[in-house]
Amino acid sequence: MSLKLRFAFVCLLLSIASTAYAQSVFVRIRSSYAAFEIFRSSRLDMLGGEDVADPGPAAVLVNPAPLIERDTASASFDHAEYFLDISFNTYAAAVAHKTWVADIAVQEMHSGPTPERTAFQPGGTGRTFETREWMAVVGLSYNLSSLLMPETKMRWSAGASWHNYAGSGTFDPGTANSFDLGTSASQRSEYAGGWTVFSGALILQNAFDNVFHIYGHRVHLRRFLRAGMSVTSAWTNEGSQVAPLAFTLTYSRDFELGRYLSGDSDHMGAEALLFHALALRYGYNSGFAGGRDSWGIGILLDDRLLKSLPMELELNLGRTSFDNEFFAGTKTIFGVRTQYQF
Repeated sequence: MSLKLRFAFVCLLLSIASTAYAQSVFVRIRSSYAAFEIFRSSRLDMLGGEDVADPGPAAVLVNPAPLIERDTASASFDHAEYFLDISFNTYAAAVAHKTWVADIAVQEMHSGPTPERTAFQPGGTGRTFETREWMAVVGLSYNLSSLLMPETKMRWSAGASWHNYAGSGTFDPGTANSFDLGTSASQRSEYAGGWTVFSGALILQNAFDNVFHIYGHRVHLRRFLRAGMSVTSAWTNEGSQVAPLAFTLTYSRDFELGRYLSGDSDHMGAEALLFHALALRYGYNSGFAGGRDSWGIGILLDDRLLKSLPMELELNLGRTSFDNEFFAGTKTIFGVRTQYQF
């Protein structure tokens, strides 16, 4: 990514909306959500931003066709802090019943108050900008495997999600709607001493190429095709339902559609789960300013530790690291997820 393009990104995130140059940059690049998609949820971010087999309710931000095996109700809250005083809060919930899964997620971004700086007044103009953006996502998917191949261990789902973007504050990015379409499949293989699950997904984000209308301009939302896969292998002891070790590798690639500036991006991650209690995670995301690394831990409490309640609680804590000519250092990620089986 060229130095000129990175400077344009910084101008956007600083929200210098009062200058004609910043307006033209915004029209070219679109909103911070659509252009960067920096944060999804704590587990996803620690795995590089995307995992097509993620079981959490916030996964609808990545995949409108999640693969869920049991009847469950789940909820989650995730928080992340980034450079330039940008922070994200993500609230999500999902219900899976028989062949249907319904998801809802709301993500809030807050930026500021940020001092306004221009080429003529690099020390600041005395004014500040503060911006809030919201992205609400509603998804619905159907389990096709129960209809087409009920006797196999293969799962296959198809779904769609509706996104609504809105903003407020000194810098108002306007409002817009978009739709995602997707399909996912997985195959489980069991053998003596363990099991392996292969999963894959294909998602078209912003399927109908919707736009913002800002300052009289038509501003395209980011539109791309996402292809991803993951593999999880577990080693088990005879007679035990808890695997001493399960290891997950995940990779996905976003293929940019249209003549936009953000380009393709790669997302990869690894997770080691010990005794279904402690998860160690690492991920890499190439999608912003030369890429970034994330890592962290997850603590899982299931019915063995919650006094035989039919629920599970997951606590996540991690860091994300930027290292380029504009941003350096690490920032915090944390989240909590609960799931009830019925």
